[in-house]
Order: sequence, then structure tokens, then C-alpha cells
Amino acid sequence: IETVTEQSDSLPHSVIDPIPNAPLRPTGARSDDTMIPIAYDAETWQQERAESVVNRSIPQAVTASSLAHKAGSNARALEGLEIAIEDKDADPDEEQPWLGGRGGTAFGSALHAVLQYAMGEIMPKLPAADDQAVLELLEQLTNTIDRLAKWQADENGVRDGSSEIARMAKLALCNESVVDALQAPKLWPEIPVAAQLDTPNGPVVIEGIIDLLYLDHDDQLVIVDYKSDAVADDADVQAKMEHYQWQGASYAAAVERAAGRKVKDVKFLFVRRDQAISIPNLPELLTRLGSMLPERS
Repeated sequence: IETVTEQSDSLPHSVIDPIPNAPLRPTGARSDDTMIPIAYDAETWQQERAESVVNRSIPQAVTASSLAHKAGSNARALEGLEIAIEDKDADPDEEQPWLGGRGGTAFGSALHAVLQYAMGEIMPKLPAADDQAVLELLEQLTNTIDRLAKWQADENGVRDGSSEIARMAKLALCNESVVDALQAPKLWPEIPVAAQLDTPNGPVVIEGIIDLLYLDHDDQLVIVDYKSDAVADDADVQAKMEHYQWQGASYAAAVERAAGRKVKDVKFLFVRRDQAISIPNLPELLTRLGSMLPERS
């Protein structure tokens, strides 16, 4: 900077001042030097600026999972609850920033990846004729799942958990909620969804990735979402469902808007307990979903 400053004295005058001796005119002045009146209200300007800052801070799109966390945060603030919503890793590893996959724990991300790849192996052989056909199909994948679990455990930095990841993946695939999906006429695993919803606060885009979406034999859509949470008992599961239900409702709303047909059921499969739970009041949640979305002033 000092060098440039010292050299500026030797620059041609036209470079420093292209129009020598040109009079300075205030903003709003015309070429004949008469002033243009400008109305200025400091209070209005401050208010408009504050509204603009608030609106720009609202994301253009919200993820379905963020609504579950918002519900969890609200509950903790209002009721003093200590409910972990699919616990996140405390701090990402700076040397391995890719860990964590879709924003969950490293373990949960590894499990989801194994299930995703396993579904890729299964899809060409679907739909299965009955429960027995599904179980036989899954039995053939035992070694593949073990291999996938070791790979994903290593990729996600949880190498010691490969055996547990494989066990839970097999448990999930044999759960009734997934077995039903594997017998469905149409099945879409790991399907991204995004749709703009009209709310009292204006249009909001909801986006996410649905673990399993299928069209059942009644020609109705069903959503299944895997959860790898550590849950102690039924009360713990129900407490988490209070928050996860908003994630499921947002998935359903986005699918209904994008596909143009109703979602019959949304199930959360708590893999560690081998238990799938449906949202009992889905229609009601869909009508209340707007209250959970970001507000625009």
C-alpha cells in the first residue's frame, strides 16, 4: 500500500482526476445544478430495512428434517424436555468433512447407505410375490450386506460398528413395513422430493429425501422413513414421534403436491427396536403444517 501511495504522485493528473476542476454535485442534482427534492423518512426506511433483513434470513427452502428439529426445540423450550432428535455428531472431523452423509450421525449415515445399496440390489427382482419370497430374497443378500456394512463403516469413520450396522440393516429389511414395500406394484427408494406449498405466510418450498415411497395394492402412496435413534422404551419412542411427525407430514405434503395424489400412510421405522409406527393424525398435521414453516413479514 505504501509503495502504491508513493507512486501515485508520479501518475498523470488525468488518471487521478479525469475531469480536472469538475464541480461536485450532490446526489439528486441535475446538470443545471438545480436540486431535485427527495422525500426521506428515516423511520420508514429503518422499518423497511429491518423487514428486508428478516425476509432474507429465511431460507428459500426448508428441509423436512429441520421441522422435526424445530418441533423438538420448541418442546424443550416450553416443557423443559430433554429429547434427542437422531443425535448428531458433536463436531465434524476437519480432516474428514464428508462424514455424516445427509446430516445425521456417522452411524446413521452408514446404515442409510447400506440400506440404499441393498435396495439397489433388490429392485431388479421386485415385486416379490409374498412374504416368503421376500425373506428368501433377503437371505441371498446376507453376504452382500455384510460387505456393504464394512465398506460404509469405514467410509463414515465408524469401523468398529460394522457388525451392528449389518445386523440393523438386515433387521430393517425384514421388518413388516419394508416387506410390504417390497411386494408393492411400484417402489421408489431414496427418492428426492421438493414442492412449493402455499401457506398463510406465503409460498414455501419443502425438500427432502424419502427412504421408501411405494404405491400399494390399493393404488395409494405410503412413505417409510428409517430412524436409527437409540430409544429406551415406548415412552421414548412416542416422545420422538411428537417431533418426527412433522417431518413425516412435510414429506406427505410435498409428495401430494408433486404427485397429485394423496398419501395414505407415513411410517417411521425405529430400526433398533424393529418397530414401525404410523403417524396417527396425518390429515390434521397437514392442515397445521403452515404454522411450522418460516414466517415472512
